[in-house]
Amino acid sequence: MITLFNYKERIKRYKPRYVQAYSDALDRIEDWLSYGTGEKYTPNRNLLAEHCKSISGIDNWHLLNCCSDALQASIVALTNPGDKVIISCFNFIAVPQSVLWVNRQIVFCDVGKDSLIDLNSLSKAIDLHPDAKAVIVTHYLGRVQDCKPIRDMIPPHMKIIEDAANAFYFPGDPCEPYGKYSDVVCYSFDMSKGPAATGNGGAIASKDPELLNHIREMTQQGFNRTRTDFISPARKSSMDDTTASIIFEDFKICAETKVRETRRVIHKRFEKEIERKQLEGENSGCFMFICFPEKLSPAEAKKMFKDNGVQATSFSPLLTELNAFKHCYNVGDEYGKYISDNHLRLPCHEFLTEENQKLIIELGNKS
Repeated sequence: MITLFNYKERIKRYKPRYVQAYSDALDRIEDWLSYGTGEKYTPNRNLLAEHCKSISGIDNWHLLNCCSDALQASIVALTNPGDKVIISCFNFIAVPQSVLWVNRQIVFCDVGKDSLIDLNSLSKAIDLHPDAKAVIVTHYLGRVQDCKPIRDMIPPHMKIIEDAANAFYFPGDPCEPYGKYSDVVCYSFDMSKGPAATGNGGAIASKDPELLNHIREMTQQGFNRTRTDFISPARKSSMDDTTASIIFEDFKICAETKVRETRRVIHKRFEKEIERKQLEGENSGCFMFICFPEKLSPAEAKKMFKDNGVQATSFSPLLTELNAFKHCYNVGDEYGKYISDNHLRLPCHEFLTEENQKLIIELGNKS
């Protein structure tokens, strides 16, 4: 079966490197333990944070257990309980769950044909809910949303939280660096995301060092950096130090083997040769290709792919149709419903052979 993700193959190929990375991580921890407390206990997190800083263009980073932790911490830092937060209706469920988990209200807006937040729908949401305090901009399904028009549109009091779980930025990407127009950027290192393939983790980055330091304290049980005072409320959700070493190794492997470049080449080929309507916008080097069947229903298309040994899936039901969110505000979901009901996700990862690619193209044109 040609699967949507193929992290098993990466682990198989590079297992000795991961084992060595873990061993080296333990050695670094042992070397540092005699130096006391605080950040000296996290040499591997420090290495990963410095690497992320070097490639992202954002100076201030904090590593967490997962992107949901990053979203929740960002919302808490930038808004107050009961505040309204605007998000798009076609989104990963972690986004609305994070808003509700920290006792904020959701305002859904629609997606656009070439963006994952429709600017007209966002404008309507702001007009109807001028007291909204933040908008979460999700770079979803590997598509990058331009934040400048959003920053130009929203009132000065409103904050922008970028959810970049599905689209890690690298130098040379065909978009402006994340964080230029937003207050914080939230990342994921989950095995189905960006550069990572073997673990789980998340991160927050911000151009504002004071904001980032506040979030760091919030997610390290309230300790300040000298561990002499506390803030509240707070919790512990910082990334495990040995996990950081594995994710750092993944970054190096991805760079050496040109993972993102390979994915982009395959994606461009699919764009050209699969003659079906596609999800518009620039791809960030994601592992999947999105298209819309024309001759078959999505269910029929998925069966055809499966019968021919290819995993094709649909993802993310329309959030406004789920019982969990029907009490939330909704200013529009028409195009979001079209995407939700009709899209297919096809494999577009670096382990696809020429034969695999030809098969996916052939089946795509039959769908």
